[in-house]
Amino acid sequence: MRPAAACRRAATVLACLIAVAAVSGQPVSAHTEVDFTLPAGGTTVGEPVSEISVAFTDVVALVGNGFEVLDPQGNVVLPFVVTDDDMLYRLQLDSPLAGGPVGVRYEVTAIDGHVIEGSFTFTVAAEAPLPTQPTTVPAPVTTAPATAVATNAPSTTGAATTPPSSTSSSAPTSSVTAGTGGDGSDGDSSSTAVIVVLAAVVLGAGGFLLMRSRRHP
Repeated sequence: MRPAAACRRAATVLACLIAVAAVSGQPVSAHTEVDFTLPAGGTTVGEPVSEISVAFTDVVALVGNGFEVLDPQGNVVLPFVVTDDDMLYRLQLDSPLAGGPVGVRYEVTAIDGHVIEGSFTFTVAAEAPLPTQPTTVPAPVTTAPATAVATNAPSTTGAATTPPSSTSSSAPTSSVTAGTGGDGSDGDSSSTAVIVVLAAVVLGAGGFLLMRSRRHP
């Protein structure tokens, strides 16, 4: 091999190595994406879920609230979002999710300005709790004071021992009526008076007839 050709070949190889080294020395750019979620997308959990975690591979900023949750009943819920490093976000829910599939939608912005949005779903096998029935408060019951009851209510003891005033006023009348013909003494006196009167009448009539017969022989 000629020296000139060998030099050209060595220069070409060196240039290629320099180019590869330059390319490998440049930073590799990659878009920020979701790292993991809890519960994981596509899984089924057996207990009600009160918090959902979403982690990204780099720092992100929320667009608006950043997250929306579709509960098993079809209601859109805005969770309370908490983060310590702008990479792991915890979605806290007022009421635990249960009774079917749950959907989570996210929309964030990476540090390079790239908007990251997407969604995932999981299923909660636990039954949803039954709605609580409203508590009925009973109406207040008003009771009369004990003194008023004692004053207004008639006393059964007093009624048994003390006869009413009307009974007391009629008692002498019934006793007089019973005494008039009950024991026989007053009845005998009346009969005697009647007999005396009849005897007087008979004697008077006899005397009248006797005097008349004398006047007319």
